[in-house]
Amino acid sequence: MSTEEDVRVTAFRIQLAVDDGALDQASRDIAGLASRPETRSLVAPLLVRLGAAKLAAGNAEAALQAARDALAIDENTPGGAELAARAATLAGAHHEATAHLARLARGGAPGDCLRLARSLQRTGDTEAARAAATRAVRGDQDGSVLAAAADVFAAIGAPGPATPIRVAFAGSSTLEPVAAAFRALAAAEGFAAETWLAPFGQYAEQLLDPSSGLYGFQPQLVVLAVSGRAIVPAIYGDPLSMDANTRRMAAEGAADELMGMVRAARANSSATILVHLAATPARSPIGMLDRAIPYGQAETIAHFNSRISAAAREMQGVYPVDLDRLVAALGEGGAFDRRTELLARIEAGPRLASALGETYLAAARALLGKSRKCLVTDLDNTLWGGVVGEDGVAGIQLGHDFPGSAYRAVQEELLALKRRGVLLAISSKNNEADAMEVLEGHPDMVLRPRDFAAMRINWRDKHENLVEIARELNIGLDSIVFLDDNPAECAMVRAALPQVEVVNLLGDPAHFAGIVRRLTHFDTLQLTDEDLRRTEMYAQGRERTAWERAHATTIEEHLRELGLVLDVAPAPDHAIGRVAQLLAKTNQFNTTTLRMPDDAVRCWATTERQGVLCARVRDRFGDHGLVGVAMWSRAGDEVTIDTFVLSCRVLGRGVERAFLAAVVDDVRARGASQVRGRFIPTAKNAPAASLFRDCGFEQLSATDWMLDVRESTVEPPAWITTTTEAPGRGSVAAPAMEVSLVS
Repeated sequence: MSTEEDVRVTAFRIQLAVDDGALDQASRDIAGLASRPETRSLVAPLLVRLGAAKLAAGNAEAALQAARDALAIDENTPGGAELAARAATLAGAHHEATAHLARLARGGAPGDCLRLARSLQRTGDTEAARAAATRAVRGDQDGSVLAAAADVFAAIGAPGPATPIRVAFAGSSTLEPVAAAFRALAAAEGFAAETWLAPFGQYAEQLLDPSSGLYGFQPQLVVLAVSGRAIVPAIYGDPLSMDANTRRMAAEGAADELMGMVRAARANSSATILVHLAATPARSPIGMLDRAIPYGQAETIAHFNSRISAAAREMQGVYPVDLDRLVAALGEGGAFDRRTELLARIEAGPRLASALGETYLAAARALLGKSRKCLVTDLDNTLWGGVVGEDGVAGIQLGHDFPGSAYRAVQEELLALKRRGVLLAISSKNNEADAMEVLEGHPDMVLRPRDFAAMRINWRDKHENLVEIARELNIGLDSIVFLDDNPAECAMVRAALPQVEVVNLLGDPAHFAGIVRRLTHFDTLQLTDEDLRRTEMYAQGRERTAWERAHATTIEEHLRELGLVLDVAPAPDHAIGRVAQLLAKTNQFNTTTLRMPDDAVRCWATTERQGVLCARVRDRFGDHGLVGVAMWSRAGDEVTIDTFVLSCRVLGRGVERAFLAAVVDDVRARGASQVRGRFIPTAKNAPAASLFRDCGFEQLSATDWMLDVRESTVEPPAWITTTTEAPGRGSVAAPAMEVSLVS
């Protein structure tokens, strides 16, 4: 028998020995092969097979040694690192297990990253465990690891200084998998999510009883996930048991019943409420005639959803969750798990649980002022195909035919984001002249230079450009999403700027637009006039800066020629949303970081002995919009400025002093004798620290300042024209200010 045949026979005999449980014999035969240099390379896979058998037999130490021996022969032996990690974990060799898992996790598979996180947790390396768990969550495309990742985060906490959020879940099915998905996704993004789940099926009892556990939990966000199948079962199971009019009335009655519960929740809690709409089944019991008859199943469900949505629009802080869109994106089979529904009343499969978790997280971000504000994009192979510096303007892929049409679709998605108030910016390694030739002149460009609030087209590292863009736009790095096709560039930005959300466009360009469309980081709970005009206002800011540089004399002369006008008035009802947005999003010039939802702001503005003053600023270049808020409350002859907020885009021009002067005048007009200012320091609000001191207030304590308005006033800058509307006095002018009525 030849050596080659001998080796094959021996290897086969070893496999049989392993399968038969003759592990000692297999070990001896493997040792024999390993002693022969010409057959040593064949030994590693046999050792892995032997080690797996020993592990199954409960001998973790022997299995670990077999894995070590296999990896010593060939560190890339299939299954070797996997076996070593499992065996080391069971043998209590956690540091060794971590080393093997780290090797596996380099591939980025969510399951491997999660196991690495668990192993790191056992070794006590919580920071590395958080990083690995975060990688697992962000890489999980099907939601399969989220529940396990939630457990890891529960043990080690979210990364960084976590932002707390309390979310209550109530619904008609078992919601723990959905809540767990939300907790994992939230933790990976720096939220410390605490969740409360209503007992199974007891959503009505919890919402209608003011003393229920739901309200005792004091949630900031309430998820009401009642399936259409639960509230109008006949529409789903047997719609032809009713005539068209009865189906319509059933849908309306069910919607009214559900929204009655939501109204009770609105009365009992200030929490933001997310109410699920009903999902339309992929196939109707009526068959293909469903759309041909009046109020077939699909039309009846649509009518139910429309009634819910209309009622939600009439209530503050209530938002529908469009389940139909989520299910359509996943497919009914990918969204629901009928087996777990029958076994444990768990309707949502892992992929739908993940999609819902993302939806709830988007609402939590918006609620806490954590929505992203700016998308920074690369150019080559992102906004167009190819490299303009190599291919030339005529050679890039951009147009109405594929693949150029795929890049136009990306630009259309970015333009839609801009129209929602998202700032667009560019960070590209390129020759500026080449890139600008495309941006300004290519006939198939959807986006033009005017659509970008900032541009950095150079050969510097992109993370340096991102820092400059954030500084220019006066936003935090945690407000940026970065879009790029290059994995290496994305990895560098992630490493240098972990606050930035990085989106890597990989694979077929046909899918790039869908990736952008599915981003939830920019979602908000309202859309104000300022949002719609944001890019325009930044463009005006660039003109303003250029003008200031061209008219460089004294600062005061600059500001006089700028023509600043400050309009101060009580908050009108239509501006409540913008006031709440400023309270939520402004961190720098914010004296107390008091956050409030719309309905709480409205209550404050309309309650006796409380009020909300708003500041609008305009100049020769345009209207900055509503940029300032002062909320006050009165006790006796003393008025307290509970919070004073000013957008950073108007700082440095004396607006803060002029606004405070107008607030002091308002206090005097109300007959109060003293005004108390309060400053509570945070990590970000240092720009507001000296406001009250600089305006002549006397310090009372570490946080409180006082001004006697019978003896003192605040002098506004002479270069600002201020119009004010004070109680009982029509239009009032502070000293050195022109007077006009504010409508």
